[in-house]
Amino acid sequence: MEVHFRSVRRKRIGSKFKTLWTKSKANRLKSLNKEILEAVKKLQRAYYGYDPVVSTFNNTQLISNIDLICRAFSISLTRPNNKDYILSKLSGASYGIYPNDRKVIFIEKNLHIGNEVSYWDNKGHSSFYFCSYRSSPYLLIRHKHGMSVMNATEEVLESIQKMYIEELGFHLVKDKVSILVKDDRAYYKVEVDAEFTNPKWDDLSVDEQAWFNDQWEHLNSFDGGLDDNSPMFFGNDRPYTAYKHIRRLFKRTTKELFVIDPYINEDVFSMFEIIPASVMIRLITSNYQGDSLVIAKRFRRERGNFDFRKSRKLHDRYLFCDNHCYLFGSSLNNFGSLPTTIVPIHDKELGDSVMEYFDSMWNECSEIK
Repeated sequence: MEVHFRSVRRKRIGSKFKTLWTKSKANRLKSLNKEILEAVKKLQRAYYGYDPVVSTFNNTQLISNIDLICRAFSISLTRPNNKDYILSKLSGASYGIYPNDRKVIFIEKNLHIGNEVSYWDNKGHSSFYFCSYRSSPYLLIRHKHGMSVMNATEEVLESIQKMYIEELGFHLVKDKVSILVKDDRAYYKVEVDAEFTNPKWDDLSVDEQAWFNDQWEHLNSFDGGLDDNSPMFFGNDRPYTAYKHIRRLFKRTTKELFVIDPYINEDVFSMFEIIPASVMIRLITSNYQGDSLVIAKRFRRERGNFDFRKSRKLHDRYLFCDNHCYLFGSSLNNFGSLPTTIVPIHDKELGDSVMEYFDSMWNECSEIK
């Protein structure tokens, strides 16, 4: 629902932007210098069409940017010589449009894009995903059919760079993007020079191959309707899909996982096993069902980087994956067995308030020895 609303809003805003731009072009274009014109073009492309970075903005950010754009256009129509004011408003509305902003947002929000490329006069076809993992950019390429990627490295990389990566502010070589390729049954890491020539191929280890396949499955699951940034509903006919969604959130966490769940059982710890030991896990619950308290103590002793507390003041269930906050309807140990939802909280102020509340609760709870 939320994604659809944003899509409609962007379309309406884009229509208004296009109308203003048409008037400006017809009446005052000569009074706009090259810098203003380029800024306008970039903003128009981002807000009128689909942009993977702008699409992550919440409604407050969108409204703020559009307000600044409208102010700039209003002045450009009535007082076109007031370029300082126009530029200041366009500059304020350009967050997420220019390269440095886009790279930071892409990494911080764990965004990704994917598509297919053809090469050698359509004699070769491959799929790719460009993504962020643990604050580093990755390009994953998987050969589909025809000419292999290894035989057309320069063309494949240059095509992906110009058609997709450049728009996000990245350069595959200058930004040290890790390029991993699955070419038929072989897995490689490839390094090239700034012109995408002189490729050096190294085999991936067994663990790296497993990571490639796992990451590809994770990214591909978005095409099947799973989206970490949108509210999701899972009927009781999709228990495995719901389980995979929770697991994916866990695996994407790089610093701290904080779980607020009134009821837990031993199944939760099986889910925690997929989280790297470097990630801190905190848990607050009201009821340790079955042997879960004994297991929690053993899990803490063996794993480390895990602690748990008990509070009788819990009702709703929350999940904090690094800086991302989620509200979910069912306890983790039963997630997906009954109809349930998981809702990301995009409003930063609200998310911070929820985190502060439970951080305070954590400090008030007695440690469990």
